[in-house]
Amino acid sequence: MTSYALKIGEYQLNNDYSIQFKIDLNSPITLKLCHNYVVIGSVSFNNDQCSLLTHQLCETANDLYELLTDLLSTASSSPNSKICLVGDDHLNVSLPIYFSSRNLTKIWSFTIEFLKSPSFNNNTIEEITLDPLDWTDTKSLGHQIMDDMIDYLRDLRFRPTWRPVPLAVQESLAQQDIPLKSQTPWQVYDEVRSLIFPYPLGNIHPRFWG
Repeated sequence: MTSYALKIGEYQLNNDYSIQFKIDLNSPITLKLCHNYVVIGSVSFNNDQCSLLTHQLCETANDLYELLTDLLSTASSSPNSKICLVGDDHLNVSLPIYFSSRNLTKIWSFTIEFLKSPSFNNNTIEEITLDPLDWTDTKSLGHQIMDDMIDYLRDLRFRPTWRPVPLAVQESLAQQDIPLKSQTPWQVYDEVRSLIFPYPLGNIHPRFWG
């Protein structure tokens, strides 16, 4: 029986999906389908299953590993060889086979079906995003910040060039615990407006001669 060392590979199928391979000494080959780097399905094949799956084209799990990795590596340069995802649980594989005795080329194809992970539900995939929960509220906050910024610059020359941070403010900041929960953008801006804006270094003041 042929033996081979541990082999691991990962290939991108498209912008959202990728496939991972793992095969060890005489063990089944394991394929994992990932959506945005999260495993959503997997399947394993032993030697007999690889032969049956590929219509005896691959006699061992290692043969299947080498075939798939070779196709994925050269798919862009070989238009007749294709590996494409159908839905989110089927991988269609097709490649040309040349029969020299008959001077004939035929397309050999087979389909790999993944078993979905129990926690995966295509209808509940949540996109990881930094977008605000409420765009209207964010727009209002943006307008408020812009108004405050213009007023701040307008009245800047009437303020002292520099103001020391009062001891009470320093103690308040030093004694605050690290927040364990998130704050709304308005709460964050209120803290900036009351604790930071009044005490600049002064380098934008007309009388600043740094």
